Amino acid sequence: AVPAMVFAEKYLVSGAQPYPVLVEVTERVRALQAEESA
Repeated sequence: AVPAMVFAEKYLVSGAQPYPVLVEVTERVRALQAEESA
């Protein structure tokens, strides 16, 4: 099985990823959400 994580109900990260990658994805999703709500 391949692990998968969904962020903000629309961004998918598949496969095992190192912690720094998940931190970067979280930061990017937060920035995109801030732009969308502005």
